[in-house]
Amino acid sequence: MIKKLSVALALAVSFGTAGYASAADIVEPACRDFSGFYIGAHAGWLWANIDAKSNDFPTNLNENLNGDGFVGGGLVGANFQSDCIVFGVEGDLGWVDANGSHFINDLGEAGDRLNVDTGMNGHIRARLGWSAGDFMPFIAGGASYLELDHDTNFGNGTESQWGWNIGAGIDWAVSDSLILRAEYIYDDFSSANFNVTDDTDTRRDFDIDANSSTVRAAIIWNFGGLSEF
Repeated sequence: MIKKLSVALALAVSFGTAGYASAADIVEPACRDFSGFYIGAHAGWLWANIDAKSNDFPTNLNENLNGDGFVGGGLVGANFQSDCIVFGVEGDLGWVDANGSHFINDLGEAGDRLNVDTGMNGHIRARLGWSAGDFMPFIAGGASYLELDHDTNFGNGTESQWGWNIGAGIDWAVSDSLILRAEYIYDDFSSANFNVTDDTDTRRDFDIDANSSTVRAAIIWNFGGLSEF
């Protein structure tokens, strides 16, 4: 009787241990190492929404100027990893080709013209991701920069706007060094005051609020050099 109980107990412990190991294998996530310094290039499409207001023009200005166009540029960043959690910081700079043909408006009988073109844009972002095998979904947010060129009947110029951004995407590690990315970014820029001066030295002020949505892809090369912590 004691011998039978001993055999049964041994079998139970053996099956229990095997079952625990199998469960651990299933639950334990396969975290790929995404840590390291990296550089890359990005390209995509941007949709801009620009509100312009002014009481200084012969016809009061209250216009919504929409447009879209190609955006492309470079990026640089670094990832730090703890188990499957990835922390990162990244900066990018690019050029937006959403040009004047999208933003030309005739305002009233006076024929005042306001043409606004997007130029350089960039981001400084913090990123938080989760390493799930070869894929890393992430969220990101930080500061945004946008350059706007404006042209009116009364003069022209270039102004810069700063704002904030938030977005999400996914990185795919094709190899230890090569990463492909797809992401969405929403940018919101604070109201900025623009002005133009005509031939009679008359100054006209107008305010511009801008926001944009960007869908883009990136190709990234990770140099490593940062260990997991």
